[in-house]
Amino acid sequence: RVVSTQSTGECRVRGVTAGDMEASLRRMKLAPGMDRMFNFIRVHRHKYKVVIASDANTWFIDVLLRHFSLSDLVDSVHSNPAVWRDGKLHITRFTDSHSCSICPANMCKSAILSLHPVSSGFPRFYFGDGGNDLCPVLSLSEGDTACPRTGFSLCKHMDAKAGEVKCRVLKWSDVGNVVEHLEGKVKD
Repeated sequence: RVVSTQSTGECRVRGVTAGDMEASLRRMKLAPGMDRMFNFIRVHRHKYKVVIASDANTWFIDVLLRHFSLSDLVDSVHSNPAVWRDGKLHITRFTDSHSCSICPANMCKSAILSLHPVSSGFPRFYFGDGGNDLCPVLSLSEGDTACPRTGFSLCKHMDAKAGEVKCRVLKWSDVGNVVEHLEGKVKD
């Protein structure tokens, strides 16, 4: 979830500091199987480009990437810019406008994907769980794979738009299932 400047201001009034918020983020756990996914990417780094498109904020993402020692795996981060100033996390919109009618005003993840073309023969694997991940899933082609997290809104939105989804779909509750698929692709 996006931590708004207003809510971080309220935290400041209550005495919550940047260090307190960072400590709270460091208590987060990876989704089941995600450590296996990152190990797979680390081994096969030359075959994969990792791009984060998140409606959270850059400070939040940076804290988590450092905490889980993943910064070296990420090629690019696209998120709402955030900086601590005067004891408050100031968050600005990733963009003020775009032409997409599906996405929220501050970010179109399909537009972000278009900034990162894939090489011929290298399909995309798109992981998401929120409603704002539907637009990029609908932009994926037959050779690509959407990996929605079961039990989250993206799965429900994809089910409602099943006829419009052109890509392969691998639903997951444990990312280990997706890793098994990727391991099979590497062997091919």
